[in-house]
Amino acid sequence: MKIKIRQNLIAGLLFMIFSAVIWVMIPNHIAVDEEGLNAQFFPKIVVVTIFILSTILSISSFFNKDETILILEVTNELKIIAFALSMVAYIYLLNKIGFIISSIIFTTTSLLFLHGKKRYLIVMSIFIIIIYISFRFILDIRLP
Repeated sequence: MKIKIRQNLIAGLLFMIFSAVIWVMIPNHIAVDEEGLNAQFFPKIVVVTIFILSTILSISSFFNKDETILILEVTNELKIIAFALSMVAYIYLLNKIGFIISSIIFTTTSLLFLHGKKRYLIVMSIFIIIIYISFRFILDIRLP
């Protein structure tokens, strides 16, 4: 299945979301006591400018006939998303079940996902154990 994506529309929408998030974050990260021109003024001007320009970019994508339209293969994109989710799961499992077990599980699923050779699994498992021993006993750093 193929999806057609207007490049300028997506970029404009992403920067609109980005500027809205930054707008919400500014008061939390830049504390001020006085009203009027303060330390929040310039960041807010930049965020408003980004929002206005990204809105113009998004709207102009509908009127521009020469805009680049990307055609994405959904099957390839789903593989990338699945691999990214497995990395998130690895980070989550790292604290739950420990470094060695979660790393071996992640390495195994990565090699299966990327169609790696099975002999690399043994090499990677040994490498993970060497890393653990190096950190634990040589550098005296505890891994989860």
